[in-house]
Amino acid sequence: MDKFTGSNLRLRGYHSYDGGWHTHGFGAITVGMEMEVSAFRDSRETAIRALNAIGVREDYIFATTDGSLDDRGVEFVTHPMSLEYLEEKGFDNLKDIIASFVESGGSAETARVSCGCHHNYKAPIRGEEWNPALAAVFRYFDPVFQKFNGSVRGENYSRLPASANLYDACRSNGKYSYFNFRDNGIVEMRFPAMTLDFAKFKTQTTLCNNVVKFAIENKGRDIDVSEETFHTIFKPTSDDLEVLSRLGVDHRILSGKV
Repeated sequence: MDKFTGSNLRLRGYHSYDGGWHTHGFGAITVGMEMEVSAFRDSRETAIRALNAIGVREDYIFATTDGSLDDRGVEFVTHPMSLEYLEEKGFDNLKDIIASFVESGGSAETARVSCGCHHNYKAPIRGEEWNPALAAVFRYFDPVFQKFNGSVRGENYSRLPASANLYDACRSNGKYSYFNFRDNGIVEMRFPAMTLDFAKFKTQTTLCNNVVKFAIENKGRDIDVSEETFHTIFKPTSDDLEVLSRLGVDHRILSGKV
């Protein structure tokens, strides 16, 4: 666990980030996560005290309320991290944090409510330059990303586009799109479900990171995503493939044939 030096975590109101943002690391792409976790043992404070005990502070993560959770649920919101920082230190920090969630009795996939893990990206692409990422996610949503969802993770919160122009469709759906294009330039991926299985969490996040990189690599190109394979887009590692196999993803996708 990194040594964080900010104030102790406290439960804030819904999206109350009055302390401001502190970006960890340096890089062209940053990501911050909103992690919804339900049903902590005894109370929300159980989880917050446990995180404070292992050295997590408000310069790394906020603990907030969220109306979609039960009265013992917390939405934990990380500060932005560069992808380089995430790979070097962030995943280790998040592994300890998720282990603390488990030890505090939290639940996500098995919760009675729909727990999401929204990923908020800032990247050197804008507008329709995001279309390769959108097309890739929508192509593989049912056979891959849907596999991460718990039993109550429905789709009413985040609509699939009903138009061939994916960017315009997502913009018109606003917050209730799988990709929410914020006015401040942040793009929020709303489709990932929260999981307390760290291997699944890491794979899910890595796939999201890599699809952003894919869009950047193809910036300005007229690319047909249907001619790509899962491997050329998402570049899964052997660990990712092991997790996806465990989730029941079709072997043709895992072999890189489609």
